[in-house]
Amino acid sequence: GGWIDRHCRAEDLGATMTMDPTTADVIDAIAGPVGLVPGGVDVVFECAGVRETVEQSMRLARAGGTVVIVGVTPQGVKAEFEPFDLLFRELKVLGSFLNPYTHRRAAELIASGTIEIDRLISRQVSLEEAPAVIANPPAPGEVKVLVVPRRG
Repeated sequence: GGWIDRHCRAEDLGATMTMDPTTADVIDAIAGPVGLVPGGVDVVFECAGVRETVEQSMRLARAGGTVVIVGVTPQGVKAEFEPFDLLFRELKVLGSFLNPYTHRRAAELIASGTIEIDRLISRQVSLEEAPAVIANPPAPGEVKVLVVPRRG
């Protein structure tokens, strides 16, 4: 299925750990007493832009840790957290909207081969196919779709 394809690709690219969130308790598997990082991680980057992952991110950070919300949730989506938990564990929660100053550095990292992107591209489509791809949920196993306009 789609998750297994992404799981294999992530491990192939060097991920320390992957898990299927539909079959495992993410919080326990990562920050629980016998998890990957008991007590939680120093920094959590929430990149999915989904209510559940925003809520999980607060619980994955260690006391004194930082949560950076990068994923873009649709306007109007609300996430729940306990202000007491935030206060008691002294979490820092930051928002970080991508900015124009990151593009040149990203392009240089890709051009130099430091970041290998070819293995992330799961499909190429024409410009004419792009609206349908954007309007529909990703196909199982799809990671990144590259739009390649026809020359001529």
